[in-house]
Amino acid sequence: MKFKTAYLYLLFPCLFLVVWLVTVYFPFSSKIEGGKKKLKELKDERAKIERETEVIIKLTSQRKDMEGMLKEVKAKIPEFGQTPFLIREIAQEAKKRGLVVESITGLFNSLKSLEGKVLIYPSFEITVKGRFLDVGIFLENLEKNPAIKGVVKGKISVDEKDSKYVRAQMVLEIKALKGEI
Repeated sequence: MKFKTAYLYLLFPCLFLVVWLVTVYFPFSSKIEGGKKKLKELKDERAKIERETEVIIKLTSQRKDMEGMLKEVKAKIPEFGQTPFLIREIAQEAKKRGLVVESITGLFNSLKSLEGKVLIYPSFEITVKGRFLDVGIFLENLEKNPAIKGVVKGKISVDEKDSKYVRAQMVLEIKALKGEI
């Protein structure tokens, strides 16, 4: 009988342990593992969102910088429709320097179809007459203008009628925005 009582004393704790494992431990441990997986997924998603937020902040900063640069470009470079006003300013600058503007001719064969380009470079041939130093100063001032790409071709010759004057014939390329950006 003593063995039966010993078995009973051992059977009840083992039976209680089995019932506790089946009813409490296994269900909660699976819920805990599911919670750990969910927590890991949420941490990964949070890290992903934080990286995306950093990228968005950088892109927003870059966009603001680009908008500022675009405003500067628009302030310095005219739209194509405004090039006659720029040519008038160039002619007035020449007159201020004591030069005579003999001719201004647009070279519209220089306007090639530039699909997808923002800037176009129309060319104009300008002929001025004046003293050599005044022509040099005029060319230096043209170089300072951000809307002028440069002098593509130039020719300076002595005026046949009056030898103290020179005639400068030059082809200017102008930067112009193709349209509204």
